Amino acid sequence: MTRAGQTAAATSTLSKTWVLVVIYLRQLLRKPVYLAAIVLSFTVVMAAVVMTFAVREGLRATLDASSQPGWYFMINAHANTELMSQVTRAQALNLEQLHDADVAHVRGYSAELAMLTRQKADGRDKELIVRGVTDGAFSLVNPLSGANYARIIEGRRFQPDKNEVIVGASLRNHYPDFAVGHSILLKGQPWKIVGVFTSGGSVRESEFWSDLVHLRTDYGLAPVYSVIAFGGPPASAARYNATLADLEKDTLTIRDSREHYAGQAQDLIDLVMYFGLAFAVLVGIVAATGVAALIESLLMDNADDLRVLALIGFGRERLIAHLALIGLLGFAGGVLGLFICLLLFSGMTFTTYSQSRELAFSISINREVISASLAYCVLLGMAAAALVIPRLQRRARHE
Repeated sequence: MTRAGQTAAATSTLSKTWVLVVIYLRQLLRKPVYLAAIVLSFTVVMAAVVMTFAVREGLRATLDASSQPGWYFMINAHANTELMSQVTRAQALNLEQLHDADVAHVRGYSAELAMLTRQKADGRDKELIVRGVTDGAFSLVNPLSGANYARIIEGRRFQPDKNEVIVGASLRNHYPDFAVGHSILLKGQPWKIVGVFTSGGSVRESEFWSDLVHLRTDYGLAPVYSVIAFGGPPASAARYNATLADLEKDTLTIRDSREHYAGQAQDLIDLVMYFGLAFAVLVGIVAATGVAALIESLLMDNADDLRVLALIGFGRERLIAHLALIGLLGFAGGVLGLFICLLLFSGMTFTTYSQSRELAFSISINREVISASLAYCVLLGMAAAALVIPRLQRRARHE
């Protein structure tokens, strides 16, 4: 066959397929219950898959926001977490020895004291971090991105020598009990929430912050810190630690933000990924078999129409149109499911436990989740249609 003949044949096949898609769709429209059942099956699949992976993406986004290049943390070399770390004032002075060739000004830093506190929220006890900070936490700027280490977005900062705290935005968004004007209990005394802060969407937004000196005095703690946060050029941790090795003999270590927050909920992210894949497959199998049964029932009802189509020259086009139509219905159901998710669940927050404390985060319905879920619904629709193709072929051989 010449190229012109091949082109004409392909055009003819495409035209016939499109005609059949329209015919099949009209047949479905005469069966609104069947049509609704098929579309809603894909809607449920889309909603389930989107929500499962949106939780994973939200948690991953929070950890990624915590791992911004340019942030460094000085911590006790023998401590696994900030809660177990102690850095003395004398040790903190070692920051002055960490020189950067491209930084001429005095290094800014945030000396912090992290403690675990149990608070009541939604009628249940929650293990949360209360962090003592100084003015340095609010003046510290990432030298690479220019982002603030912390910024007040509602209310005001806590005042020194007063029982006042500010709450991270993620924690406030998840728990109404932690809104501005409410109080938390520390050592049996009420501490008023006077403001809300953001910290680049990081895990720090799942904490309470207060005045370091007042917090340490109220708890009768020694004049030590848990961690010192500061900014610096990229890939400087090794050079910083080489300088510290000459000063402190392996008592301190400096980690970049990725290393410092490594392991926080990473296992849960992987678990949600595996669970999400298994759940998507299970829901898909149930939906595909149900849709296939509906399609087969429709074919039985329209057997005479199919026979007529075969007699007037429609062959493989029937199979292609069959696959295309159910794939389109899968896409339509996916779009409906996405709309429901965006309408009802956008901005929803969840919590999980990470390193002995609760971590709050918002779900993330991003492009990757949307495109992958829609593609899955389309493929699922075509798979359901393919399950019925052998029956169509057997019918064609008998006609």
